[in-house]
Amino acid sequence: MLDGNHLTDTCGVQIKELIRKLRLEVSQKKANQEIVDLEKYHSEYHIISTEPENHHRVDYILATLEAKEDFCITGFSRLIAYGKAIFLYTLQYLIPTSMMLFELLIISDILGVTTIFCGVFAAPSTITGCKQC
Repeated sequence: MLDGNHLTDTCGVQIKELIRKLRLEVSQKKANQEIVDLEKYHSEYHIISTEPENHHRVDYILATLEAKEDFCITGFSRLIAYGKAIFLYTLQYLIPTSMMLFELLIISDILGVTTIFCGVFAAPSTITGCKQC
């Protein structure tokens, strides 16, 4: 099944680390009754969240499908959203896969296994019959 965990989420990991540091400092300063400098954490959060965006449209769609309590998407609209997510997720693999298949066909023509591109790569005198490729 398709889910939102297929992409590496460095932004989320960095925010979780920032939360851990903040909780640790809050607990330490609370024991000493000191004030936590939240501006430092705010600036770190701003740096993390404004780095080059690593989320894609498919991530948002998958997140809305997973968060059933926050987003009321049911029935046909849920099916459409799921289909759109699958399409957007597989679209990024379409061009590289088609290029590899094209290369495989060219190599198999060169080796004589197939004759798909025989008319394209053959000399004009050998096109008829196309058995000499």
